[in-house]
Amino acid sequence: EITISHRIIIIITTIILKTFSVNVFVRDHGSVVVMEIKFLVLGICGLVLRGSLLNKTTSDWLSRRIEISTPVSSWRRVVEGISLLDHGYSAFDGDVYHQSPLLLAFFRGLWSIPFAIDIAFVALDILTAVAFYHVANCFQTAMVTRQKKEQDSFSSGVEEILYKPIANIGIVTALVYWLNPFVIVTCAAHSTTALVNFMITWSILAAMRGRFLATCLGLSLAIHHDPYMVVMLVPLAMLASQKSSTSLTRSLLLTISMVAILSSGLLGLCYAQTESWDFLHATYGFVFSVPDYTPNVGLFWYLFTEMFDHFRTFFLWVFQLHVFFYVLPVSMRLREHPYFLLYVLSHVVGVFKSYPALGDTVLPLTLIFLWKHLFIYVRGILVIGVMFLAAIVLMPTFWYLWIVAGSGNANFFYSGTLAYNLAHVLLLSGCVTAFLRREFDLRHGKTPKLNGEPVTVVLE
Repeated sequence: EITISHRIIIIITTIILKTFSVNVFVRDHGSVVVMEIKFLVLGICGLVLRGSLLNKTTSDWLSRRIEISTPVSSWRRVVEGISLLDHGYSAFDGDVYHQSPLLLAFFRGLWSIPFAIDIAFVALDILTAVAFYHVANCFQTAMVTRQKKEQDSFSSGVEEILYKPIANIGIVTALVYWLNPFVIVTCAAHSTTALVNFMITWSILAAMRGRFLATCLGLSLAIHHDPYMVVMLVPLAMLASQKSSTSLTRSLLLTISMVAILSSGLLGLCYAQTESWDFLHATYGFVFSVPDYTPNVGLFWYLFTEMFDHFRTFFLWVFQLHVFFYVLPVSMRLREHPYFLLYVLSHVVGVFKSYPALGDTVLPLTLIFLWKHLFIYVRGILVIGVMFLAAIVLMPTFWYLWIVAGSGNANFFYSGTLAYNLAHVLLLSGCVTAFLRREFDLRHGKTPKLNGEPVTVVLE
């Protein structure tokens, strides 16, 4: 059954996609027109998938799935928070709501408008896809410009591994995001992870275009809702430094100062909204102290469930610092490559945060498409792909065996999450190794020689 909200979503998105498509492909006729139709059909397919899942039964079922919703992104908890406010209580009374008061105020304002929630989440996906379209085009322009500038330092015979522009990379990247199953189920479940992805993607786009204030505002909003996004401050400051031709130190200090000011303003708005500072403990305190052991696709819940209490504080520090530990060494090594640093740090956050969901890896899994020229160096790509597919199938299967059928236990489900996270780690490490090896080969040749004899290159 197609509801009024579904019809509204279809009409709005079709108009946007059609306008978007015509603007991009009106330059040519013939084969490009066929390509336009293909892209438009794919865009409408993504819309139809969302519309088919945005019914009450399916959406409620998806919002209960622990792979999609967590205590810090669950729509059901947002609804509970709105209900508490409507009955005259604070949303932070008890242990239900653990997200920003501003987010709650936003959705409470939409609550009384028919179909507004469905339209809002689909609109977020559309706007994020549009941002990825522009991000991809900016990335390709920057890569081609950099390659031309550095071409004199390249070795001979490296034409095969040079970056080659991809036709319609913006549209293809937008569709990679738009048709990602993780994005679709996140939208249908009304998970607020979609909002964080929207904010950080537009912040990246603003940094690529040299818009400093917009970059800091988008990053501040993303950090406000997901404090782990603070690690993205370094690569965005690097991009700002390159665009403004200022020193990295000055750009970093300016970015930190502006983000701190804007974040303080957001916290002040939260205080004005709640007239209390209790939300700090219920939001950021909840994320970093990890008191809720509800299973998810991450690594925290099982280990802290099984751990003795007197070890908990030590390992809590170890696990939380693990996310931030990579920022300094990786940033130093990739200080000339902020675009790749964006991918690396976003992937680290998506895997190692305390309450991850499938939607948290959408950003790196979309950005990695921009680095597809590295795949010729990545080993075991087929194995990694099979691991992803197996983990996605095994996690709900083992959950059913554990919770519904009662014929399994927590070890079953955790083994599925381990396979899922291992696949991400292998993909990340493979891409980092591939990037470093390609950079070496560009300057020393694919078959480097020492004293006229071929040598074996070992990356350490």
